[in-house]
Amino acid sequence: NLDTLHSKSDSSLKYRYIAYSSSINSNTLIDSLWIESPVVQVGNEAEVFVRVRNFSKIPVLELPVSLVIGEENVSTVLIDIEPNSFKDTSITLIADNSGNINGKVFIEDNTLEFDNESYFSIQVKDDIVIQELSGSEKPSPFKNLFDIDGYSYRNMSIDGIRIDSILNPDLLIINEANNISSSIFSLISRQLENGKSVLVVLSEKTNSESQDRLSLELGLNLR
Repeated sequence: NLDTLHSKSDSSLKYRYIAYSSSINSNTLIDSLWIESPVVQVGNEAEVFVRVRNFSKIPVLELPVSLVIGEENVSTVLIDIEPNSFKDTSITLIADNSGNINGKVFIEDNTLEFDNESYFSIQVKDDIVIQELSGSEKPSPFKNLFDIDGYSYRNMSIDGIRIDSILNPDLLIINEANNISSSIFSLISRQLENGKSVLVVLSEKTNSESQDRLSLELGLNLR
């Protein structure tokens, strides 16, 4: 009882009362941002995906979600979000030049403004780099597939390969190796840790030890 508190207290004291609950009972924010394409190339479309959350008891209608590259507003989409839920949407991006492009996605929400935007950086490439390590002397079918515009294709024999000569390709192909050495497994691990892709084509002569280790390293059942 505040009246009782004042009657028993020293009149020379000053009191300030603080509300226990926040005046903000709703908020809309950018939860996450991602790109599903492993490689973004000049002139090709790339989808920038964004998840927006609605922390309120009422739906959000026609919320603008905008993509900005540099100072240019590339595109804006409108989304509806159910109460206490989220909505995934995407905006198409086409890069005109190679190199790193920096941008952001933002929403228009007047409650808490610090969580209204999310920044990103994308590496745009002229060519997708393909490195094949071949264990066969036969002509590789991958040469016909990737030795075209838009790809930088290289083929080396897997025998006696120097790992430091493999410079982080976008796709590493291990083609018909009879024996996959520890150094090649290290290369595969490095490739996957860097978020790159690996394609392993087994031959009829690939030994059981290599198959078992591939099963363990890649989480595959090759038997």
